[in-house]
Amino acid sequence: MHTVFIHCGLHKTGTTAIQQVFTLHQNILRTNRVLYPRPDELGGHHNLAWRLTRDSRFDEAGPTWRSVIDEISAFDGDAVLSSEDFESILHRPDQLSRMTQAIRGAGRQVCLVIYIRKTAQYIESLYLELLKHGYGTSFGAYQREILKTGFLKYGAWVFQFDVDRVWATLNSVPGLRFIRRDYESLHGESVTADFLSVLGLSKHLLGQSVRNRVNQRHPTAASLSQFMRNRVRQDSFPEESAAIAKLLPQKSVRWSIGNPERPEFAKADLEATYYLNRVFSSHTVQTIRDLASPAGARNAESKLHQLSRWWQGGAAAEFLGYQYQAVLSRPPSFWLIK
Repeated sequence: MHTVFIHCGLHKTGTTAIQQVFTLHQNILRTNRVLYPRPDELGGHHNLAWRLTRDSRFDEAGPTWRSVIDEISAFDGDAVLSSEDFESILHRPDQLSRMTQAIRGAGRQVCLVIYIRKTAQYIESLYLELLKHGYGTSFGAYQREILKTGFLKYGAWVFQFDVDRVWATLNSVPGLRFIRRDYESLHGESVTADFLSVLGLSKHLLGQSVRNRVNQRHPTAASLSQFMRNRVRQDSFPEESAAIAKLLPQKSVRWSIGNPERPEFAKADLEATYYLNRVFSSHTVQTIRDLASPAGARNAESKLHQLSRWWQGGAAAEFLGYQYQAVLSRPPSFWLIK
């Protein structure tokens, strides 16, 4: 019996790269008896996930479960559906059962493919992505909510952090198989190459495109500016932008921890958490806004220096515009910033 592989994310594990490459090479995949059904405008099958999550973005004119299942039924081979927004139903046995039954009714097996990453790294990467979508909660409050509940709900999205709960839910659904993949230990050095191996295909099948990376994170200064806009619901004043530019003068600040391409930072998750708690906080927003006022302009350089030192927590650390590396005098805590 042929299988429908449903790629469920998680978010921030290279899902867009897979979708773009598979959209580009649909014909090659078909030749190798793997169907990538007609994707939506974003290159994946998000509309199918949005139907299940009741997302307002669902489009009746886009690909529907009926049309996609008909396309799969007419194909002699396996099929792949891909959307990171399937993540939002991984705790919902009712929705998973409905989806599984519909696909099995077409004479196909169902197998979910789920990429996970270390919790600290997922927390960090997802937060910076959510800033692009209007999220304005401080990093500390955001993280406390995740640690308290095991998930984060934002709009129609549900982001899963309690993977044990996810596995228990998936195991409870009859007729549903799933494959768990480690984002930090990819086969073939990219998530697309790894996914091809899951399908039993060569990582060389789609050429150099398997190395494509998309959705790169914003420079830190841009993320901080976005955080401030989301908090106060207005664009930054020129004086605020100037203060941020002085704090973060380069295009990229390498305080980010957990990127597989930077293994030298692999042991520094707690230091990064400590730093993020302070940078993306109410105190930082208020300090920068104060600096933009006429009164705040006095002794601005001293105040900016104090803020950068506060970001470091007074630890024995060196803060540079391009790189932040910390050796803390005490173990940092997830709970320091309220």
